[in-house]
Amino acid sequence: RTLSNNEVRSFVGVPAMYAIMKGLFERGENFEHIQLWVSGGDYLPVSLQKWYAERLVDIRQGYGLTEASPIVSWNMPEIENKIGSIGKPMPYNEVRVVDDSCRDVPAGMHGEIIIKGMNVINRYYDNPQKTKEYIKDGWLYTGDIGYFDNDGYLFISGRKKDMVLKNGYNVYPKEVERLLSYHPDIESVRVTGHVEFLGDSTREWLIARVKPKHHATLSPDTLRMWCSENISLYKIPDEIIIE
Repeated sequence: RTLSNNEVRSFVGVPAMYAIMKGLFERGENFEHIQLWVSGGDYLPVSLQKWYAERLVDIRQGYGLTEASPIVSWNMPEIENKIGSIGKPMPYNEVRVVDDSCRDVPAGMHGEIIIKGMNVINRYYDNPQKTKEYIKDGWLYTGDIGYFDNDGYLFISGRKKDMVLKNGYNVYPKEVERLLSYHPDIESVRVTGHVEFLGDSTREWLIARVKPKHHATLSPDTLRMWCSENISLYKIPDEIIIE
């Protein structure tokens, strides 16, 4: 009601708010006066962003941290809005994606996102140990895993501590969620990593919980077949649950 009655021109919200607002759009609420839609605070699922795009609502996703505020990167109005991306770095900060040896990785390769600039803190208050761990030579090591594409757009894959090791490959559940969200019949998906200790060894695997779109027919077998044709084999969830 507030958005409709006050002719709001710009709206900034978190993904949970956009999920709730779907119902308003489905009921025919008119938000044509809003010229700029922005999402931040958490990763915006590709399926949700595409749902809005199909209704000509162009949600522009951004990325920021308490330690590097307010914005590190975003899909600014003057550039193409790439679905699934958190945009391009702002001009006042530098953003790199590096490997475990702090070397820049090529486009398309996953690594840790590190940031340097006037918007980045120089230390954590009264916590020299945390400062030493996360801030090195002026660079903030975020713990977020991501990659740049060939056009310089930044994508988030997940958190470093959430990584699952499958058959020698590093797999990030958030990245698998993003890839599965491109399936045309998926409403929402959540991927989690699990570890089982087997004596001197461990087994790690992925579980995907999938909610199909209304009237869509999905089974674990058909989805697994789609995965084998569209994503890397080592990223395919070991268990698929249709909810």
